[in-house]
Amino acid sequence: MQDINNWLRNQIADVLAQGARGDTKADFEQQARLIWQAGIGADYSNEQLKAACGGDVEAYLLHETNSSFANKLNKDMERDKYSG
Repeated sequence: MQDINNWLRNQIADVLAQGARGDTKADFEQQARLIWQAGIGADYSNEQLKAACGGDVEAYLLHETNSSFANKLNKDMERDKYSG
């Protein structure tokens, strides 16, 4: 079984790669629920999932999504700064 932290990062990366933007709270709730269910299906316990995401997979997903978009924006701005 894969380390749960790596598994969770991969799940978040998959969500982001699919273009999920989480425009509404319901979007994040749905994605978090799907990730949680996938974790249970992959034989991780509720306790393991809670520990890996700090107790709130929705908040973890929101944080990771915002971090991903911020990193992309910073890279784009840096690229544009030197290509102008």
